[in-house]
Amino acid sequence: KVPIEHCSSYTNCSSCLEAKDPYCGWCSLERRCTIRSACQKASHSSPRWLSLGTGQQCIDFEQILPDRIPITQMTSVQLTIRTLPELPAGAKYRCVFGGAEPIDAGVTTAGLSCLTPPTTSRPLIPPGHDHVLVPLSVRSSETNKDFVSRNFAYYDCAMHTKCADCVQAQWACNWCIYENKCTHNTSSCQRTIISGENNPSHLANHGVGACPRFRHPKQKILLPNSVPMEIALEVDNLPHPQPGHTGFQCIVTIEGA
Repeated sequence: KVPIEHCSSYTNCSSCLEAKDPYCGWCSLERRCTIRSACQKASHSSPRWLSLGTGQQCIDFEQILPDRIPITQMTSVQLTIRTLPELPAGAKYRCVFGGAEPIDAGVTTAGLSCLTPPTTSRPLIPPGHDHVLVPLSVRSSETNKDFVSRNFAYYDCAMHTKCADCVQAQWACNWCIYENKCTHNTSSCQRTIISGENNPSHLANHGVGACPRFRHPKQKILLPNSVPMEIALEVDNLPHPQPGHTGFQCIVTIEGA
């Protein structure tokens, strides 16, 4: 006989199977390495107990779509999961997004489908950051244990206040030129929109090269104190004036003032 403690020295699925111990297998829904008889309902569904020689792989996410969303958006997340065991009648799979309440999952041909938690159940984005990560886990109501997990991102494009930072963010952000704001939702933008470099919607104005910016002057621009002076600035990608637009203003910020 092989003691259960012998198998429990392997703490994850990979190490359990790679040990090539003929008596030990990974009890997937209980997330532990054990002998077959100690794994609940192991005889009913082979993916419940993965072992050497079965040819099966560890349960894991193959794909999460989407794996990132704006922090104010509600959507459905599709989870493609390898080797997902069937559950007995009355049992459910649930999705757990960080510290939010578990959400009942729907079973699909490729895995599971889950709604995202309400916006009030999402963590705050830390100051100075544009996103926060939470573990997205799948739990069986039968065992009440999370058996597979992957990071999921909530992001906020509005954290970026400059065009270049906005369109180079790792999220699907856009820069609204006339509103001077970064957003995932372009419906609030009037006319000219610059799509971000990681945004699948590749607009005519795309990427940091489309941002309005100063050309580097050939020499420093020096302004005498208390003396009116006219200066000329060369600017690329300046937006076209809209009806009723009276022009542009220069704002000079004095260090230490």
